[in-house]
Amino acid sequence: MKKKDGKRIGLNVIDVVIILIILCVAATIIIRANISDSIGLSSQSETAEVRFLASSVEHSASDYFRGGDTVYYADSGKELGTLTADKTIVPAEIIKELSDGSIVKTESPGADLVDLRGSFTSRGIFAQDGSFWLDGDTAFVPGMKIRIYTDRICSEVTITEVRKSSN
Repeated sequence: MKKKDGKRIGLNVIDVVIILIILCVAATIIIRANISDSIGLSSQSETAEVRFLASSVEHSASDYFRGGDTVYYADSGKELGTLTADKTIVPAEIIKELSDGSIVKTESPGADLVDLRGSFTSRGIFAQDGSFWLDGDTAFVPGMKIRIYTDRICSEVTITEVRKSSN
């Protein structure tokens, strides 16, 4: 099609590429919204208490888990939340195999190794399946092992419970 002055009117290749990019972006936004609805993520951020167990840590290390310290995910450096003052320290459980092949559970000899139970608060989204999502890409579920760190200590912990916080 041509105008009266001889110039073409219509779409050229660049116009088509721009339109396709806009359509792809729109489709991505729609698909992402549908995926979050289908896995049951709400859009409302909630506070959760994430309880953990640090197994067989040195007794002196338990002093470095202090309420109010910021907790980070060691793999990415992402901020996870804030340690609570609530912690329990018990002698570490050690599983030993005896010479006859039987397995027994005992406590750590002396008081050098302890099991520390603690928690941190975090903001994120609870899914319908009960999992807790931080920023939509990091899930916390019981049994999960993660490495965390604060300004004072780095430790591997096992998530034991995730529940909605009363705060």
